[in-house]
Amino acid sequence: MRVKIAAIVLLILSMISFQSYSQLMIFELYAHGGNSGARYQNDFVVIYNSGGSAQSLNGWSLQYASAAGSSWSKHNFSASASIPAGGYFILEATTSGTDGTALPSLSLTPSGSQQLGETSGSFGTGSFGTTGGKIALLSTNNTLSTNTPNTNPEVGSTIVDFLGYGSPSDSENTAATTPTSTRVLYRSNGTDTNNNSTDFARSDFLSNGSFPVQLISFKGVAENTAIKLMWQTASETNSSHFELQKSRNAVNFETIAKIKGQGVSTEESLYESIDNQPFEGDNYYRLKQVDLDGTIDYSKTIHVFYTSDQSFVSLYPNPVMQGSKPQIVKSSNLNLSAVFSTNGRKVSKDLNKLNSGVYVLRFIDEEKKEQINKRLVVH
Repeated sequence: MRVKIAAIVLLILSMISFQSYSQLMIFELYAHGGNSGARYQNDFVVIYNSGGSAQSLNGWSLQYASAAGSSWSKHNFSASASIPAGGYFILEATTSGTDGTALPSLSLTPSGSQQLGETSGSFGTGSFGTTGGKIALLSTNNTLSTNTPNTNPEVGSTIVDFLGYGSPSDSENTAATTPTSTRVLYRSNGTDTNNNSTDFARSDFLSNGSFPVQLISFKGVAENTAIKLMWQTASETNSSHFELQKSRNAVNFETIAKIKGQGVSTEESLYESIDNQPFEGDNYYRLKQVDLDGTIDYSKTIHVFYTSDQSFVSLYPNPVMQGSKPQIVKSSNLNLSAVFSTNGRKVSKDLNKLNSGVYVLRFIDEEKKEQINKRLVVH
């Protein structure tokens, strides 16, 4: 009975940890660095922060094991390593040869916010397997020791995200396919559904060492009965068009608009599209950028909350990690007036200073004397 209770406690702790850090995810993998015909000289992993606040990697690690192996090599992130909200972090590993070009130091995705983060020799020559392997992002430096740490969580392991590709001994649901010498393994839906096979696909995301489109920003705003989508590019090379795609669940997308690109441009360009039929509640959008040669890239996924009611408030993410601040999407007539703990005591309105617990955020419309309360959970 004690063993069962301990197992349940560990499972609950694991779930709490995942909820706290679920804003971080493994986003890209390249495993053919330096091999014959390789596009890039080094293997690398890209980590994405989908949350509304920066996340420190101090005390975190990225670990790798072969497809069937239980021996994990590990990179401990530096104390200063951090990923801004909506940002990307590259961990550059070693090379197997001399083929391929060096990684560009900036913007490995259309968000324009990704920078070369750290280099690591921890994974040895060849780094990641080309035909299969397992990669784990942990919020601790504890080294994994089994070949199924995701399916059967180990004591002290805090896996934030896990990728199994090829024919591995462990994965999130079904394993992803493998990267190739010219194509990365890329999180094509921009979100984490805990199924490697559907979350990841091969992509020409890294196109000849530079991107056809440098995306500066992509955002959406609810306005009256519609949602306005806006994006800005710094430059475009052989850009055919953009497809604005929409989803209810951030998994299944449909194209709702097609906007012509600039072809070739070294100047900043502004784009705008209106969604006149937004879903009530959550709306997710992404850009599908298509080159003149048919190559496809995807932007990160953005979230816009819409309601036909005049007054609304949405908090995202919720729960939120202690020290972080959720995004507050609300109608302009409402203002945050107070924050209360569960015992009714008024606390600071500075949300990133709240301790772990449950809080009630009170929003007020002074003119209409209207009040809306929202529950916020801080881990």
